[in-house]
Amino acid sequence: MKILFPFLGDTVGGSHRSSSIMITSLNKEFVDPIVILHKKGKLGEFFKSIKLNFVNINLPYWQSKSNSIINFFYW
Repeated sequence: MKILFPFLGDTVGGSHRSSSIMITSLNKEFVDPIVILHKKGKLGEFFKSIKLNFVNINLPYWQSKSNSIINFFYW
């Protein structure tokens, strides 16, 4: 079974660390974890340092804190 773990952002926080612990403890015989990152950056370096495979995908995303007109042009 494949399980997708999407992450957004460039910073590494507590939720990323706890998720990585959960991902690495999954039984690889039954589960194929796939980590997807929004963009290259510190988070990718973090996952690389703990030897987790991941995929960088440059996708636009909706920034809830920014202006909605600016978000429109990201799409």
